[in-house]
Amino acid sequence: MSDVKQSDEPICEPVMITRGSRKSLSGKQVHAIVARRLRKIDKFSFLESFAMFMGKAQLVELGRKHILTGKYGYDEERIDRWTLGRVVNELRERGLRQDFIHLMEELKEHRNHIAHEMLANDALLRRLAGGSAQRIAWKSLRRGLYLVFSRTGDCGTRFSFWRRRASLMWLQTQDGSIVDKTGKVIFFSTERFVKDICHGGCCFICGVEPSSVPFNDEHILPNWLLRKYDLHNHTITLPNGEEVKYGGYTIPCCESCNQLMGQSSKRRFVTQ
Repeated sequence: MSDVKQSDEPICEPVMITRGSRKSLSGKQVHAIVARRLRKIDKFSFLESFAMFMGKAQLVELGRKHILTGKYGYDEERIDRWTLGRVVNELRERGLRQDFIHLMEELKEHRNHIAHEMLANDALLRRLAGGSAQRIAWKSLRRGLYLVFSRTGDCGTRFSFWRRRASLMWLQTQDGSIVDKTGKVIFFSTERFVKDICHGGCCFICGVEPSSVPFNDEHILPNWLLRKYDLHNHTITLPNGEEVKYGGYTIPCCESCNQLMGQSSKRRFVTQ
């Protein structure tokens, strides 16, 4: 699955390079570690790889938010709903290294594309050109996976430090999900996602139950696209053979998350 050259020989753990009082890894060593990690998901399907990317990207975002709360004293509740883009902007204003900011900007762009556009684009391309068109989406997804795998785990000590801090504020449930001190789900395990989102009709972003807050389900293909090509009353055949109208092809989403997602997309179109 990975674009990285694979080898059956085991990759030894690299030795840290000491620079003064600080330890770091060379680019070659980081690349070797990431390549080894990506092997573990080589057999994942396209959707499984998509879910892995979104989960890892969320962990990266949480780690950066903890830099703001732990190092700069930001209020946790104030930044809880901040997007990754806003978090990166705040870190830039705080004077973090430009190379770090540049890498986070690249990850942000990939996350936005993969989260908001990739699946819809892939569905349209495969409808027009067949299954072979999915290689275009795979290319973007592979790059995104490389980025998140190079920014999480043990490629250095910073993420481990923030992960230990997070463990004081968040708990891991028996099914592998992560919840905050109020019980809000921060990260869904596969098991919980299937149970709550796929079968339970909970919001696919925050997981809130439909009986507790107003819902405004999100279209899989955005409304502006359906209007532009007059697709609302046309049908699409799902992988299970079921036919549904594009206008009714939605996923459960609460009003609050739908509104935030719409604002995020609108800002992107305005700034581009």
